[in-house]
Amino acid sequence: MPLFALLCFATGGLMNMANPIGVALGQERFPKEASLISGVLMGLAWTLGALAPWTVGQLATIPAIGIVGALATLGTANILACLLTFALVDQKPA
Repeated sequence: MPLFALLCFATGGLMNMANPIGVALGQERFPKEASLISGVLMGLAWTLGALAPWTVGQLATIPAIGIVGALATLGTANILACLLTFALVDQKPA
């Protein structure tokens, strides 16, 4: 149970952690289209974020994975996303 609680805490803390960085980078690259960039990137984040509970639910129904494995997969995906966010290179448009 403590491991399950830790996975729930980590998953909740890491969900959409990198989203504001993508929006800020998009606005910086296209300052004249800042509202369009915000709408598209925030809408995309909400759309993809809505798929996470469904994906975890489907993974949890697989006997070999189970509930704890599904939450661990989601947590691992969040850590990977965080690492990829730090790998972003800040380049100004030409």
